[in-house]
Amino acid sequence: MTLGTPPFRIKLTKVDQDMVEHYNRSSFHRNELLIPVRPFTLALADKKIEVSARQIIILPEPISRKIYLPIEDTDEKDDGSHGGHSEKLYAYILALGTPYIEAVTSEFIETPELKKIFDEPHALSFSFVTWQHMFQSLLQLKEELKRPEDALQKKMVFNIVSAILIELFRMFHSPTENQLQLSEREILAYEIKQYIQETYRKNITLQDIADHFNISTSTVNRVFQPYFHSTIYQFILDLRLNYARRLIENGQSITESWQQAGFNDYSNFYRAFIKHYHIRPHEVSKKRPDKDAH
Repeated sequence: MTLGTPPFRIKLTKVDQDMVEHYNRSSFHRNELLIPVRPFTLALADKKIEVSARQIIILPEPISRKIYLPIEDTDEKDDGSHGGHSEKLYAYILALGTPYIEAVTSEFIETPELKKIFDEPHALSFSFVTWQHMFQSLLQLKEELKRPEDALQKKMVFNIVSAILIELFRMFHSPTENQLQLSEREILAYEIKQYIQETYRKNITLQDIADHFNISTSTVNRVFQPYFHSTIYQFILDLRLNYARRLIENGQSITESWQQAGFNDYSNFYRAFIKHYHIRPHEVSKKRPDKDAH
């Protein structure tokens, strides 16, 4: 192999309903990292594993595998509220050929032990904070793969993949040291945050959140605030304002924007918007169409 030339491309793929059908029909898989963002079932030979978020599943090349989505999701029909068909994202799959992994292990300092993580399947569970760090690396890789392919792009991709594999090896080699043990309170705080981020555009209240987690409203704020330095009310308000402003910038009407962001009435939205951004909604600058897009 010529120095500085990747052995072949890696592949990062989104897992949604359409992709799963193709994935399960395939008889060939490379070494893969499966990074879930929603729960589903993974079948390896005659064994089924319930996969959840904050895990990374290591799948060696020769192992057969199939993905099964929750029945309620595969039966779910699009109601047209999103303007067309909308697939849920369940995971990302990072496929790596053996030559690519060997290149990583011989780059700069010989580290052949990194290849051992692909000796057999593994499911590594992470704390929310550690998993977020790994997931951000994956998103960075996703953006880098969109760039035009040149020497610098290839090097950046190679470096990100190398860092991910090194972190996984550390987790695999010293799980008790690196997998942070979260308290129940911390786990609950991050679960509340995730729930809010998924539902803030609906007319959710503090009581709705409390009911969802079967706790009191005072407990919701008491658990949430120390980790995110915000009350539930302010956190939801900030999410809605940011979303409404993005819609306005992209050409949506002000009325459509505040309604779609989850506000109940215009006056509350108007006052909150001025207080947050120090400008009125109609003063927001619209983004210009990208001339190169066509």
